[in-house]
Amino acid sequence: MKKILPYILILIVLVGLFSPVFKIQQLQAAADYQLLAPLPCPPEDPDCGGGEKTFINPEAGLGSYLNLMIRIFIGLCAVLAVVMIVVGGLEYMTSELVSSKEAGKERIRGALLGLLIALSAYALLFTINPDLLNSDIKLPDATVQVTLAEAISSDAGVPPGVTTGCAAGIVKTQISMFACKDIVNNVNTMLNVAKNAGINITGGGYRSVEQQKQLRIKNCKGDVTNASAPCNPETALPGQSNHNNGKAFDLKCDGTFIQTSDNKCFVWLKANASTYGLFNLPSEPWHWSTDGR
Repeated sequence: MKKILPYILILIVLVGLFSPVFKIQQLQAAADYQLLAPLPCPPEDPDCGGGEKTFINPEAGLGSYLNLMIRIFIGLCAVLAVVMIVVGGLEYMTSELVSSKEAGKERIRGALLGLLIALSAYALLFTINPDLLNSDIKLPDATVQVTLAEAISSDAGVPPGVTTGCAAGIVKTQISMFACKDIVNNVNTMLNVAKNAGINITGGGYRSVEQQKQLRIKNCKGDVTNASAPCNPETALPGQSNHNNGKAFDLKCDGTFIQTSDNKCFVWLKANASTYGLFNLPSEPWHWSTDGR
């Protein structure tokens, strides 16, 4: 029991020192976390008062606490090493048994070795790069740019007229977006209602048969005739796409393609577009058509 008692005490000390880390991770608000006991701190620490740190601001990051703990840990190693050396020395001097003297010497060697390992690890990391000892956890803001290679930005020129899937002919809407004449009134009405509600919707919709063919070649490993051919993403045969027939639209909100379901234009369209015969393709927030494909 006497042999494991020092290790139990060390474990208790370490648990007491590091337990605030887990408490900090649970904090949701920006309120300061009051330490159960003050910790020594360097004068340059902005939260240091009178040489002691009594609280930690979670907004400053868990790293500030861990940086302080690294220094404390090295100091703790030195203190424990001294304690173990003293214990080993007393054991060596107060015992007449050879085995006890050897145990005392072994305890002293172990304490010195442990201290040497701790100091060597710190020195090695500091020599390689001092930032390795900096535990600040600060992730930069990530910006994700989605490229909509297949989305149609706008329609220009003269509508193609009658197509395979639009016997009434393709005409221009009030925003120059092309639409089949069968649905153009519904599309114009929807755009007007949206505008009156403060929703600025623009976009394009028409893709020629030749453009559809090139898209099939790209997405379907060159196949332009087999409707069951594997495509990534799914791509209709030339002449059969809603985009070829003025019945599908790639919509923008305030000049930018709708990319998320929380976009204000998407929210409005989700609630109102079905009234005008348009439905969303779930995998593409910007894509709206007469059948949702």
